[in-house]
Amino acid sequence: MSALVCKGLQKSGRLLATDLVIEPGERVALVGHNGAGKSTLLRLATGLLRPSAGSVMVFGKPVDDPEARTDIGLLLDRSTLPDRMTAHEVMAQCGHTDAGGTLKLLGVEEADKAIGTLSSGQRQRVALALALAGSPKLLLLDEPLSGLDDPGVRTVSDVLQASKATMLIATHRRDTLRDLWTRELSLAGGRLV
Repeated sequence: MSALVCKGLQKSGRLLATDLVIEPGERVALVGHNGAGKSTLLRLATGLLRPSAGSVMVFGKPVDDPEARTDIGLLLDRSTLPDRMTAHEVMAQCGHTDAGGTLKLLGVEEADKAIGTLSSGQRQRVALALALAGSPKLLLLDEPLSGLDDPGVRTVSDVLQASKATMLIATHRRDTLRDLWTRELSLAGGRLV
């Protein structure tokens, strides 16, 4: 059974992907410039956006099935986190009991400070911790290295390398995570090329 199957996806008449199939254990890079449709495809793949045509299946279940969504860990580009809550509070509110372990693994240094006071790199690490918490079978990551300095890039790369999850990683940075993925797809103008 495939981890992710997107068939004939369209949003507002714009073709996004045809017959995109990701098998369990694959780590697929979705490479394209800003505006190519990467973020839209990830939002469709999680059910955050409804396609105007086409379908998405996650481990054999339609993406709008709540059971399918429990298999997905999602990191959106420029994830919005509540400024007044701490990283520990956000993790706990989302039902993740191993908050400290995941945050520590990702190098979140000030998990007891309000998220609004953290640097963009630390906020990115908190958002990634949320995506990884609960050990999802499928990780959909939109620009996971955004806002990170070199040590942060190395930390996140190591954590992702150690993960057993199937991954679809949207990025415009081909060079940085190249050792992580098993296959690369290019997206231009909403089309896989």
